[in-house]
Amino acid sequence: MARFNLRFVSKSLLRKVEVNLVIPSLDLHGAIAEKNPRHYRDSDKKYPLIILLSGFGDDNEAWLLQTNISALCAEYGVAVALIGGENKWYLDQSPIDGWHTFIEDELPDFLYGNFSALDQNRLPVIGGVSMGGYGALYNGLKSPEKYSAIMALSPATKPDGIVDETAHGTLKELFSKAKGRLPYTYISVGDKDFIYEVSKQLDGWLTQNGTGVNYTFVGGYAHTWDLWRTEIVKFLQELKNKKII
Repeated sequence: MARFNLRFVSKSLLRKVEVNLVIPSLDLHGAIAEKNPRHYRDSDKKYPLIILLSGFGDDNEAWLLQTNISALCAEYGVAVALIGGENKWYLDQSPIDGWHTFIEDELPDFLYGNFSALDQNRLPVIGGVSMGGYGALYNGLKSPEKYSAIMALSPATKPDGIVDETAHGTLKELFSKAKGRLPYTYISVGDKDFIYEVSKQLDGWLTQNGTGVNYTFVGGYAHTWDLWRTEIVKFLQELKNKKII
Protein backbone atom coordinates (compact mmCIF):
# COMPACT_ATOMS: atom_id res chain seq x y z
CA MET A 1 0.00 0.00 0.00
CA ALA A 2 1.08 3.55 -0.69
CA ARG A 3 0.43 5.88 2.22
CA PHE A 4 0.73 9.65 2.02
CA ASN A 5 0.69 12.18 4.83
CA LEU A 6 -0.50 15.35 3.12
CA ARG A 7 -0.07 18.87 4.49
CA PHE A 8 -1.46 21.74 2.49
CA VAL A 9 -2.99 25.16 3.02
CA SER A 10 -6.77 25.01 2.93
CA LYS A 11 -8.83 27.81 1.41
CA SER A 12 -11.79 26.80 3.59
CA LEU A 13 -9.84 26.70 6.86
CA LEU A 14 -7.15 29.33 6.14
CA ARG A 15 -4.43 27.19 7.67
CA LYS A 16 -2.44 24.06 6.99
CA VAL A 17 -4.46 20.87 7.25
CA GLU A 18 -3.27 17.27 7.51
CA VAL A 19 -4.90 14.47 5.56
CA ASN A 20 -3.79 10.85 5.29
CA LEU A 21 -4.31 9.17 1.93
CA VAL A 22 -3.99 5.43 1.28
CA ILE A 23 -3.92 4.12 -2.31
CA PRO A 24 -3.37 0.48 -3.33
CA SER A 25 0.07 -0.19 -4.78
CA LEU A 26 2.33 -3.16 -5.52
CA ASP A 27 3.12 -5.41 -2.58
CA LEU A 28 6.50 -7.15 -2.31
CA HIS A 29 5.51 -10.11 -4.49
CA GLY A 30 4.01 -7.79 -7.08
CA ALA A 31 7.11 -5.60 -7.09
CA ILE A 32 9.33 -8.65 -7.66
CA ALA A 33 7.18 -9.89 -10.52
CA GLU A 34 6.53 -6.51 -12.20
CA LYS A 35 8.98 -5.88 -15.07
CA ASN A 36 7.47 -2.75 -16.58
CA PRO A 37 9.51 0.31 -15.47
CA ARG A 38 6.46 2.46 -16.27
CA HIS A 39 4.03 0.28 -14.31
CA TYR A 40 2.17 3.12 -12.60
CA ARG A 41 2.23 5.52 -15.55
CA ASP A 42 0.94 2.83 -17.93
CA SER A 43 -1.71 1.53 -15.54
CA ASP A 44 -5.34 2.38 -16.26
CA LYS A 45 -6.43 1.18 -12.81
CA LYS A 46 -8.58 3.71 -10.95
CA TYR A 47 -9.65 3.49 -7.31
CA PRO A 48 -12.95 4.74 -5.83
CA LEU A 49 -12.41 7.28 -3.05
CA ILE A 50 -13.76 6.84 0.48
CA ILE A 51 -13.56 9.80 2.86
CA LEU A 52 -13.38 8.64 6.50
CA LEU A 53 -13.91 11.05 9.38
CA SER A 54 -12.56 10.53 12.90
CA GLY A 55 -14.40 11.05 16.17
CA PHE A 56 -14.22 13.72 18.87
CA GLY A 57 -10.68 14.07 20.26
CA ASP A 58 -9.10 12.03 17.46
CA ASP A 59 -6.97 13.10 14.52
CA ASN A 60 -6.37 12.03 10.93
CA GLU A 61 -4.35 8.98 12.03
CA ALA A 62 -7.09 7.36 14.15
CA TRP A 63 -8.31 5.02 11.40
CA LEU A 64 -4.73 3.94 10.67
CA LEU A 65 -3.93 3.23 14.31
CA GLN A 66 -7.22 1.57 15.31
CA THR A 67 -8.09 -0.53 12.22
CA ASN A 68 -6.50 -2.46 9.38
CA ILE A 69 -7.82 0.08 6.87
CA SER A 70 -4.66 -0.11 4.74
CA ALA A 71 -5.10 -3.85 4.20
CA LEU A 72 -8.79 -3.33 3.51
CA CYS A 73 -7.94 -0.80 0.79
CA ALA A 74 -5.88 -3.46 -0.97
CA GLU A 75 -8.53 -6.14 -0.48
CA TYR A 76 -11.43 -4.06 -1.78
CA GLY A 77 -9.55 -1.95 -4.31
CA VAL A 78 -10.35 1.46 -2.84
CA ALA A 79 -8.47 4.56 -1.74
CA VAL A 80 -9.23 6.29 1.54
CA ALA A 81 -8.71 9.87 2.71
CA LEU A 82 -8.59 10.18 6.50
CA ILE A 83 -9.69 13.41 8.21
CA GLY A 84 -9.40 14.55 11.84
CA GLY A 85 -11.78 17.50 12.00
CA GLU A 86 -10.30 19.28 15.05
CA ASN A 87 -13.47 18.72 17.14
CA LYS A 88 -15.37 21.05 14.76
CA TRP A 89 -18.09 18.51 13.87
CA TYR A 90 -17.33 18.81 10.12
CA LEU A 91 -19.53 21.91 9.80
CA ASP A 92 -19.03 25.41 8.40
CA GLN A 93 -18.85 27.23 11.74
CA SER A 94 -16.97 30.40 10.77
CA PRO A 95 -14.99 31.92 7.87
CA ILE A 96 -11.90 30.09 9.13
CA ASP A 97 -13.61 26.83 10.12
CA GLY A 98 -15.31 25.79 6.89
CA TRP A 99 -15.12 22.03 7.38
CA HIS A 100 -18.25 21.27 5.37
CA THR A 101 -16.89 23.26 2.42
CA PHE A 102 -13.51 21.60 2.84
CA ILE A 103 -14.99 18.10 2.69
CA GLU A 104 -17.55 18.78 -0.02
CA ASP A 105 -15.50 20.88 -2.44
CA GLU A 106 -11.88 21.52 -1.55
CA LEU A 107 -10.75 18.04 -0.55
CA PRO A 108 -12.08 16.28 -3.70
CA ASP A 109 -10.59 19.06 -5.86
CA PHE A 110 -7.18 18.67 -4.20
CA LEU A 111 -7.15 14.86 -4.29
CA TYR A 112 -8.56 14.32 -7.79
CA GLY A 113 -6.36 17.12 -9.11
CA ASN A 114 -3.14 15.65 -7.71
CA PHE A 115 -3.67 11.86 -7.73
CA SER A 116 -4.54 10.43 -11.13
CA ALA A 117 -5.15 6.95 -9.67
CA LEU A 118 -8.36 8.17 -8.00
CA ASP A 119 -11.51 7.40 -9.96
CA GLN A 120 -13.20 10.69 -10.83
CA ASN A 121 -15.98 8.88 -12.67
CA ARG A 122 -17.41 7.49 -9.42
CA LEU A 123 -18.87 9.61 -6.68
CA PRO A 124 -16.92 9.34 -3.41
CA VAL A 125 -18.20 7.52 -0.34
CA ILE A 126 -18.27 9.33 3.01
CA GLY A 127 -18.17 7.66 6.42
CA GLY A 128 -17.19 8.23 10.01
CA VAL A 129 -17.36 7.19 13.65
CA SER A 130 -19.00 9.03 16.58
CA MET A 131 -18.56 12.77 15.82
CA GLY A 132 -17.33 11.64 12.41
CA GLY A 133 -20.52 9.61 12.00
CA TYR A 134 -22.48 12.82 12.58
CA GLY A 135 -20.21 14.56 10.06
CA ALA A 136 -20.75 11.84 7.47
CA LEU A 137 -24.53 12.09 7.88
CA TYR A 138 -24.55 15.88 7.86
CA ASN A 139 -22.36 16.22 4.77
CA GLY A 140 -24.00 13.30 2.95
CA LEU A 141 -27.54 14.52 3.67
CA LYS A 142 -26.69 18.13 2.86
CA SER A 143 -25.50 17.17 -0.65
CA PRO A 144 -26.77 13.64 -1.37
CA GLU A 145 -26.04 14.02 -5.08
CA LYS A 146 -22.30 14.27 -4.34
CA TYR A 147 -21.87 10.86 -2.68
CA SER A 148 -22.46 7.27 -3.70
CA ALA A 149 -22.87 6.03 -0.11
CA ILE A 150 -22.86 7.16 3.52
CA MET A 151 -21.62 5.24 6.57
CA ALA A 152 -22.26 6.43 10.13
CA LEU A 153 -20.94 4.19 12.91
CA SER A 154 -22.25 5.10 16.39
CA PRO A 155 -23.03 8.61 15.13
CA ALA A 156 -23.45 11.35 17.72
CA THR A 157 -26.82 12.38 16.31
CA LYS A 158 -27.91 14.66 19.17
CA PRO A 159 -24.98 17.00 19.85
CA ASP A 160 -26.84 19.12 22.42
CA GLY A 161 -24.95 22.17 23.63
CA ILE A 162 -22.15 21.64 21.12
CA VAL A 163 -23.70 22.19 17.68
CA ASP A 164 -26.07 25.08 17.01
CA GLU A 165 -28.73 23.11 15.16
CA THR A 166 -30.83 26.23 14.64
CA ALA A 167 -28.04 27.44 12.33
CA HIS A 168 -27.11 24.14 10.69
CA GLY A 169 -30.39 22.20 10.79
CA THR A 170 -31.15 18.97 12.62
CA LEU A 171 -30.44 15.59 11.09
CA LYS A 172 -34.19 14.96 10.97
CA GLU A 173 -34.64 18.09 8.87
CA LEU A 174 -31.81 17.05 6.58
CA PHE A 175 -33.21 13.52 6.23
CA SER A 176 -36.58 15.00 5.30
CA LYS A 177 -35.08 17.29 2.66
CA ALA A 178 -32.99 14.48 1.17
CA LYS A 179 -35.85 11.95 1.15
CA GLY A 180 -36.02 10.12 -2.16
CA ARG A 181 -32.52 11.29 -3.14
CA LEU A 182 -30.43 9.46 -0.56
CA PRO A 183 -27.50 7.31 -1.60
CA TYR A 184 -27.04 3.95 0.12
CA THR A 185 -26.82 4.77 3.84
CA TYR A 186 -25.52 2.44 6.56
CA ILE A 187 -25.92 3.37 10.26
CA SER A 188 -25.00 1.12 13.16
CA VAL A 189 -24.58 1.33 16.93
CA GLY A 190 -23.90 -1.12 19.74
CA ASP A 191 -26.62 -1.94 22.26
CA LYS A 192 -24.22 -1.12 25.14
CA ASP A 193 -23.48 2.35 23.76
CA PHE A 194 -24.39 5.39 25.88
CA ILE A 195 -26.20 6.80 22.81
CA TYR A 196 -28.26 3.62 22.33
CA GLU A 197 -31.60 5.06 23.52
CA VAL A 198 -31.23 8.22 21.45
CA SER A 199 -30.32 6.04 18.48
CA LYS A 200 -33.44 3.90 18.97
CA GLN A 201 -35.58 7.05 18.95
CA LEU A 202 -34.01 8.29 15.71
CA ASP A 203 -34.37 4.86 14.14
CA GLY A 204 -38.08 4.92 14.99
CA TRP A 205 -38.43 8.34 13.40
CA LEU A 206 -36.56 7.20 10.27
CA THR A 207 -38.94 4.24 9.91
CA GLN A 208 -42.06 6.31 10.62
CA ASN A 209 -41.12 8.88 8.01
CA GLY A 210 -40.29 6.39 5.27
CA THR A 211 -36.72 7.52 4.73
CA GLY A 212 -35.59 4.08 3.60
CA VAL A 213 -32.80 4.17 6.20
CA ASN A 214 -32.62 2.08 9.35
CA TYR A 215 -30.07 1.48 12.07
CA THR A 216 -28.29 -1.81 12.55
CA PHE A 217 -28.13 -2.54 16.28
CA VAL A 218 -25.20 -4.75 17.22
CA GLY A 219 -25.35 -6.77 20.43
CA GLY A 220 -22.60 -6.61 23.05
CA TYR A 221 -20.75 -3.48 21.93
CA ALA A 222 -20.27 -0.04 23.47
CA HIS A 223 -18.94 3.19 21.90
CA THR A 224 -15.69 1.60 20.82
CA TRP A 225 -13.34 0.77 17.97
CA ASP A 226 -14.00 -2.91 18.76
CA LEU A 227 -17.33 -2.39 17.01
CA TRP A 228 -16.20 0.06 14.35
CA ARG A 229 -13.34 -2.07 13.04
CA THR A 230 -15.78 -4.92 12.37
CA GLU A 231 -18.51 -2.68 10.96
CA ILE A 232 -16.20 -1.07 8.38
CA VAL A 233 -15.62 -4.55 6.92
CA LYS A 234 -19.39 -5.19 6.70
CA PHE A 235 -19.87 -1.81 5.04
CA LEU A 236 -17.14 -2.40 2.45
CA GLN A 237 -18.64 -5.78 1.63
CA GLU A 238 -22.04 -4.14 1.15
CA LEU A 239 -20.48 -1.56 -1.18
CA LYS A 240 -18.93 -4.38 -3.18
CA ASN A 241 -22.19 -6.36 -3.30
CA LYS A 242 -24.05 -3.28 -4.52
CA LYS A 243 -21.29 -2.55 -7.08
CA ILE A 244 -20.68 0.88 -5.57
CA ILE A 245 -16.98 0.05 -5.42
